[in-house]
Amino acid sequence: MNRRTITAVILASAALSLSAASRADDLSDWGRVLGADRWIVLSAMQNDAVLDRETQLVWQRVPLRGEFDWEQARDICRAAATGGRVAWRLPSLHELSSLYTPLPGVYLPDAGNSPFEVDATVFWTSTSVADDVNSPYGSATHAYVVTDFTPSEIKQKGHFAAVWCVRGHAATDTY
Repeated sequence: MNRRTITAVILASAALSLSAASRADDLSDWGRVLGADRWIVLSAMQNDAVLDRETQLVWQRVPLRGEFDWEQARDICRAAATGGRVAWRLPSLHELSSLYTPLPGVYLPDAGNSPFEVDATVFWTSTSVADDVNSPYGSATHAYVVTDFTPSEIKQKGHFAAVWCVRGHAATDTY
């Protein structure tokens, strides 16, 4: 190879490395805390959805108003077409908790920097309570909810709570 070819290969390799580095920065980084630039309202989804740059999850901008039992909540997310997109689901306990700021007097989610329109205070998660010998609750009958007062509570699946659907990689919580 001549010098020009070698130089071109080196420059192309450097450009690819820079491109890969910028893409890597777009991936979730749990050690990094983002401020006001954490949220991106997605115009491609008719401004009905918000990308959380910290977790790389896409959330409904306005959670469904009303209260539903757990089975209804799960079915509502499965059938949702928010922003013209499907593949919505109930978030896990950890995913939904990531929206909350655990400071006294600060309500959901991340007050002050949030593009969300939230008026409910208790939301279902997909996380069922495990069959734990120390727990009086069985996974078949109880699931976790997240409120603006505590990151997790246990509620019987036949009771009612609000629905806030998410889109993105599926989390697996085992309790």
